[in-house]
Amino acid sequence: MAINFPNSPSNGDTHVVGLKTFVYNSTTTSWSVQGSASVDITSITGDILPDTDSSRSLGSASKKWKELYLSSSTIFLGDSGTISAGSGGEIILPSIKIGKGANAVKLEADGSGKLKTKKIVGGVTQAAEEPGSALILADMAALIAVTGMSAGQTALVTALNKVFMYTGSAWYLIATMTNASPTDITGVAGTYVLAEDGTATTITAVSTDPEGFPLTWSYAVTTGSLGSIATVSQADNVFTITPSSNEADAGTFSITFSVTDGATGAVSVVSAFTLAFGDDPGRVAFYKGSPTISNAWISSYDWTVPAGVTSICVLCIGAGGGGGDGSRGGGGGGLAWKNHIPVTAGDVWSIHVGTAGWKDGGQSGDAYPLNATHTYIRNPSNVIPLRAEGGYTASALDDNQGGGGFVTGSSTFGTGTGAVYTGGTGGRLWGNWGGGGGAAGYSGNGGRGGWGSGSEANGVSGSGGGGGGSGSGSAALGGGGVGIYGEGSSGAGTSYSTGWTSPGQGGSGGENAQGSGNGEGGNYGGGGGYYGKGGDATVQIIWGRGRSYPNTLTTLSDDT
Repeated sequence: MAINFPNSPSNGDTHVVGLKTFVYNSTTTSWSVQGSASVDITSITGDILPDTDSSRSLGSASKKWKELYLSSSTIFLGDSGTISAGSGGEIILPSIKIGKGANAVKLEADGSGKLKTKKIVGGVTQAAEEPGSALILADMAALIAVTGMSAGQTALVTALNKVFMYTGSAWYLIATMTNASPTDITGVAGTYVLAEDGTATTITAVSTDPEGFPLTWSYAVTTGSLGSIATVSQADNVFTITPSSNEADAGTFSITFSVTDGATGAVSVVSAFTLAFGDDPGRVAFYKGSPTISNAWISSYDWTVPAGVTSICVLCIGAGGGGGDGSRGGGGGGLAWKNHIPVTAGDVWSIHVGTAGWKDGGQSGDAYPLNATHTYIRNPSNVIPLRAEGGYTASALDDNQGGGGFVTGSSTFGTGTGAVYTGGTGGRLWGNWGGGGGAAGYSGNGGRGGWGSGSEANGVSGSGGGGGGSGSGSAALGGGGVGIYGEGSSGAGTSYSTGWTSPGQGGSGGENAQGSGNGEGGNYGGGGGYYGKGGDATVQIIWGRGRSYPNTLTTLSDDT
């Protein structure tokens, strides 16, 4: 209702209306409610509304309210703007525009909760940007269409994987993004023949990521099925395939091994696995033929893999070195064996059997080489999976060390076990009638040959190989050889003797050294005594269920 105040009031005049007392202020020429107490509007039970839309104000430019207390409900600004309160004192603003006119900036949150900015240029709202991040654009056309850039702005063009920067006058390419796939997988063979006795095949796959990201390995059976043929376990990049030992479970399957860095596509390699049980065991052996200097003192043979044979076990025994200058004995031959080498029926393998060393033989018509030549096999791809070296014949330029050898660790030749051992050194002291070194054995080196008549006169027993020949004041004795069928008892070293009575003893079924005359090394691989030639070399191949090296066979009759 309207209030009628007195005319021409003086400063401090009062006027009472109902329960309120008004005081006149001549400085402001206005009446105000007397006292500082708040106006009591508790009797108002409805909404306070203006008489028409957008026609009344709360306060003015010169009459501002001191404080405004509201609950957490929303303040509505215009037809769509809102401000509301959240928990913990939060103020909720859906969007904020900073700036006036046609050019401004809008701040808002996207659906994932990230802060985005949108430039308003000439009244047109631009694509959303993430503060501190590059523009994400599909192609070059989208980059060229961008307006309102500032120096330092970056943009990622996803179709090109390229990052550009705006310098203030133009866009410049600053980086081409790359994330190369992991390197090709190595350490995995194309084919594997699983062991019939249930021995696990372990495969260590190798790959690296060019950017250094961690790799994730996996496998999948992609041809056939595991069934009861085998089980597969994995520990990162190491895969263990354990076959059944039951003949009823024979079969084939393929596994695809894969690796990924999580960003690019997986790199894969496939291996085929076979579990077969040979019903017909077999054996073939090769010995020295008639080699001459024209064929490098090596006897060479071709061997065709029989039908039905999928893997072989191979033994190479190197020839012994002959006795040499200064009454020194020759070194024993090395020994190498490897199991479960994958083969294909009908393939032709090359067999090369070395020739024993003999100082005098090499000087008389080249019937024998000075140092024993090596013994090895070669696959159809011209790769040598194992070799046994011949022993050395002592001369002014050569030592009389025993032969060694090698067995390849390449997955091309399967994961079967293998080993290499070294022949014993011949008696080495100049002018003291040295005995020959013993041949290497299946699980240890050959024994050293003795020399002279002192503390080194006795030959040393071989650790699985033939015993070293003992030294003698007037007769040098050869080293013992080793047998081709399997690992038997070790050969014994023999004591010093003044005659031809203490030749080195053979081990694992091998021959004793020659007991008189020229001190020859025993077969196979024994080193010769002074003036004597070494023992011969040999290669043996076996196949069939349950057959491998080393075993406990010492004669052919043991192999049933």
